[in-house]
Amino acid sequence: MAEAEETGVPPPELVQGEILFWKMADVKGLITRHLVTGYLVTNFRCFIWDVEKNIVEVSVPISLAETEIEGKKIGKRAMRGGSFIVPRTADYIPPPMGEVVEMGDLYFRVGGESVMVFREVVEPEKLKTLIEALRVHVRVPEGLGVDALWRGSIDLSRRRS
Repeated sequence: MAEAEETGVPPPELVQGEILFWKMADVKGLITRHLVTGYLVTNFRCFIWDVEKNIVEVSVPISLAETEIEGKKIGKRAMRGGSFIVPRTADYIPPPMGEVVEMGDLYFRVGGESVMVFREVVEPEKLKTLIEALRVHVRVPEGLGVDALWRGSIDLSRRRS
């Protein structure tokens, strides 16, 4: 956390009060599969995590996350397409793999500029609706290292105005 405050780069691990709502992953390996990239949506931010380097490549604070869906198509549900995180106490049956679903690319824009893309998201309208609801109802406490928009080492938070 101290490192995040010093560099302005959000941490890959969740911070105090942050809750994971949706995740998607890129994996490699045929027999032994391992996570390469994580695409995550929390109540504080949407971000892409490079697992091998253990860094957040791109992060958009939830309050700035303007989303747009492009490239809609019909496909089959697969693990790569993403999933909502449901508490174990909920009466929930995961959707079956291989069912026909809508897929699309979810673009994250800030001030009209595209800053991040989640490709081939399953049921992108549902994810967009979640992000829009979080955007309206959640305020991120300052000082957690997740309240700045950044791309790589470039801090774009001053471009909000």
